Amino acid sequence: MIDHDPDFWPTMEEAEEMSKDSQEYWKELRKERAELYTVWQDYEDLLLMCDKCKKVFTGDEATIEHESNLICALHCPKCKYKLLILQTEASHEELQTLASLGHKKAISAIETRESSSEA
Repeated sequence: MIDHDPDFWPTMEEAEEMSKDSQEYWKELRKERAELYTVWQDYEDLLLMCDKCKKVFTGDEATIEHESNLICALHCPKCKYKLLILQTEASHEELQTLASLGHKKAISAIETRESSSEA
């Protein structure tokens, strides 16, 4: 039998704790993914996992397909599985709400609209 090497292999308790932490981490990421509904939210840095092939990637690596003037879909970069459908249009009130939550794209859109209305 091989002796346990604490510098290389975790103990059973450490492995169970790591598994629990990983499950909690992915549970939180799945919750964040479920809250995405518009391209005006900052999804580019969000870590995603494909439901089909299990590839892990960030939102900015996803393939974007515009399905109409109102919606686009994010696809897995590996297997092209459709992960999310996002709205492409947003009202001024929606943008303000998203900006108040710190979404950089919504903040930028509001600033751009305000500067173009001043001109």
